[in-house]
Amino acid sequence: MIKKLHDAKVPLLAGTDAPAGYDLVPGTSIHRELQLLVRAGLTPLEALQTATLNPALYSGRPRSGGPSRLETLLSRNPLLDINNTRSVGAVVVDGRYYSARELDALRLKVMELAAK
Repeated sequence: MIKKLHDAKVPLLAGTDAPAGYDLVPGTSIHRELQLLVRAGLTPLEALQTATLNPALYSGRPRSGGPSRLETLLSRNPLLDINNTRSVGAVVVDGRYYSARELDALRLKVMELAAK
C-alpha cells in the first residue's frame, strides 16, 4: 500500500516514533519505520524525506529549523543502506554538540531512571 500511495504522489510522513497506545521507544522506532518504508519500495532517500523534508513542507517551514533544531551526524551513508541511520556519531541540538560518548552516558542515565 505504501508504494502505491507514494507512486500516486501522496505525501508520506514518518510517524511511528511514539504514538499514544503503542509500546515504542521514542527516538529508536523511527529507524525501523525507515527500514520498512524501503522494504515497501521507497528508495533510502525517499524514506529519509518522510522524516525530514516532508514534515517540514507539511508544516510550511521547509527552510526553518523551528524553535528547536536537531542535527544528527552519521558515521555511515544512509543513502547506501537505510540501516546506516543507526550509525549516529554525534548529535547537535540547538547548537550544542553531543559526542557519541556523551550520548552513551545520556542513554545510561535514562536507563537508570527508567529502572527506578
